[in-house]
Amino acid sequence: MIYILAGPSGSGKTTQANILSKRDDFKRIITCTTRPMRDGEVDGLDYYFKTKEEFQSLLEQKKLIAVTEYSGNLYGVPKQSLEKYINSKTEHIVMVLDLNGVRELKELGAYCICLTLDAETLRERMIERGDNMCDVIARLNDGLGLVNYCDFFIDSRRPIEFNSNEISKFIELTCK
Repeated sequence: MIYILAGPSGSGKTTQANILSKRDDFKRIITCTTRPMRDGEVDGLDYYFKTKEEFQSLLEQKKLIAVTEYSGNLYGVPKQSLEKYINSKTEHIVMVLDLNGVRELKELGAYCICLTLDAETLRERMIERGDNMCDVIARLNDGLGLVNYCDFFIDSRRPIEFNSNEISKFIELTCK
């Protein structure tokens, strides 16, 4: 099965994806982006960091799906990575996507888990990690359109471990 973690920037999507990807039955699909690497990020672990030219070449070769642009940067899912696991009966896929990606992958039967957080906490988290104010303002409205596509909601103000357990319970229910 395909599980998508979605929600505004700073809501804990990547943290939860990393927790799930440590499970034996899960693989995390790493997406491509043209945005600059943040401190502590690793190419091929957090994202595949590409130049705009490299990304455009992948697009022209139809090697990416769920492509979107955000704050002047491009994001996309490597088609080959998804196809590798989509028919697997023993492994699930976890991906972090925005609304455009959610729409496209819901058509493939994906479940969407939405992580929510109040605007003030989101603002504080993004500033703490060094996002610039223009990006902070732009991202505060993220996630509003996700409501119609989400199958399960998580309040990101709760402890990481609690939310991880809630996500695991949802996954168990959907696998029956």
